[in-house]
Formats: sequence, C-alpha cells, structure tokens
Amino acid sequence: KGHETYQEVNGKRQYFDDREVARRALEIRKKTEEVEFAKRQAEREERERKRAKEDGGERHLHQE
Repeated sequence: KGHETYQEVNGKRQYFDDREVARRALEIRKKTEEVEFAKRQAEREERERKRAKEDGGERHLHQE
C-alpha cells in the first residue's frame, strides 16, 4: 500500500520502500533534465557563434 518498508515474496520479507524508489527516480529524472538543458543551451550558443562569425559579428534583423 506504499507505507510498508518491505515486500513479501514467497513468504519472505525483503526490504523495499516505495518512497525511496520514487525519490531515486525523481533524482535521476532531474539530473537527466539538467544534462539535456545544458546540452540544448550549448547547442544554441554554438549556433549563435556560427551565425555571428558568418555575419562578421553583426546580427541579422529581419525587417518586413
């Protein structure tokens, strides 16, 4: 039911805590999201550097 800190299998109790499993899963997800964010940020910065280099340091402003 979620409050027990054991799991019974074939009449034997083994330590198991749903809260710890959930906490670990959330920590892993947070770290994964942080890594993905940093990766996307680095990719954005690289694209900006390439654009700036191609433009001679000037940014293009789209005018209509």
